Amino acid sequence: MATPTDNPIAERVDRLHDQWTLFAKNRDARLLRWVLEVDEVTVLDAWLTKEAHPEAAETPDVFLMVETPFMLPAQHGVALREAMRTSYEADKAALEQAGVAPVWQCPPYRQGTNDIAAFLEALESLRAAHGEGVEIIAVSLRPTQVIDAQAYALWLQRLSQAAPPHFRFIVAEMRGTHAYAPLAQAEPKRVVTQTADLDMPGALEQISAEAGNLDTPGGQFRHIYVRMGSAAKKGDLVTADALGTTALAIAEQQGWAHLAGVVHFFMGSLLLQGGRNVDAYHRFVATDASGQKSEAAGDASGKKMRLQGRLAAGTALFQEKAYPQAARVYQETAPIAKEIDDKRAELDCWRLASYCYELAGDLRQAWATGAQGLQTAETADEETRRTSTLPYLGEGMLRLTNDPNLGDAASIDKRMQGLLGPNWRPVARSDENASPARRPGAGPSAEERARGVQG
Repeated sequence: MATPTDNPIAERVDRLHDQWTLFAKNRDARLLRWVLEVDEVTVLDAWLTKEAHPEAAETPDVFLMVETPFMLPAQHGVALREAMRTSYEADKAALEQAGVAPVWQCPPYRQGTNDIAAFLEALESLRAAHGEGVEIIAVSLRPTQVIDAQAYALWLQRLSQAAPPHFRFIVAEMRGTHAYAPLAQAEPKRVVTQTADLDMPGALEQISAEAGNLDTPGGQFRHIYVRMGSAAKKGDLVTADALGTTALAIAEQQGWAHLAGVVHFFMGSLLLQGGRNVDAYHRFVATDASGQKSEAAGDASGKKMRLQGRLAAGTALFQEKAYPQAARVYQETAPIAKEIDDKRAELDCWRLASYCYELAGDLRQAWATGAQGLQTAETADEETRRTSTLPYLGEGMLRLTNDPNLGDAASIDKRMQGLLGPNWRPVARSDENASPARRPGAGPSAEERARGVQG
């Protein structure tokens, strides 16, 4: 067991250490399916990085971390093998500095070898090169891209079946996704599921409490805000709301307009998630008001807070199907985005205004605001246009050409090709599968809203 510590983050790292040790002692196990909350991933990464460093490692095992994308199922093992070779070559200097002689050379690939066999052969060679004292070689598999999730699960099943007990593998799964649940059911002995349960909100509360100054307004605000986040994470929205009210009272009493805006935005986001769109809208309006106060006091971040609060207010109105009101909010927000030179947000304001006017039946205003969006796109750089929601604005303008009094489709298509190239049209997808940030008129994505005033 890892050495106990009073440091709440180090204590969470120790929990992972103990969970790994339990898995490593299981002779039947080959693959650890580590189930994590989003805020626990960085702790796992820190532990893996520590264990991968010879001087810092506390286990007798050798840890490797590979992020090779899963592109060709029949060749994935070969790709992992090559990634190991290049990584080892790059780490030679660090190994020498740690007192480890970089003696391994990846054996040449034998044509016709099964890709998993080729991968395991490379691992066997690495283990032999570094001596029999190596109990386990552990590989954290975190592909940057998976073209076929089902094929990847089958590949992992083949790997877990073929690997000897001195090779272990780790996959991270976000809690609630059940990404590898079928794999765990198919291989109940070789695939072990471990829920991290690190309680990161609790750790943050402990850190805040230990930071002290709880008799000062700043310390009190900090601790209440941390507790508010913890309550929200646990789904206790009543407590989160009560704590938010207390935090607001402190911020307003101290004249901290920016922090008041932060709390309003946080509370609005919770209300939006709960479907209380009108209440959320009022919170986002208050975020905008706080941003105005910050701006008036000379805080340069005030305008950005206004932008984020107003975009969220538009989202709340859209979800309430108050399309004319949402359209006006988006239209009136575009100049704010322009003032802070956020081309992507400015373009999206015009796109969303156009779509909301279209839903409200005001096609002339839809066309006018859409045209403003195209003008904005023409002043943006290529990367911004390519990664923005511009294709959906183009689609909306094409829809509007069904009214011949507004414009013609050929002109819109030509203009879009000039902005994005001949294949400018978005990939066809259903509303259910489209990202909210990319679906016409859906407003900022949940991720964008979550960044909120902290962005």
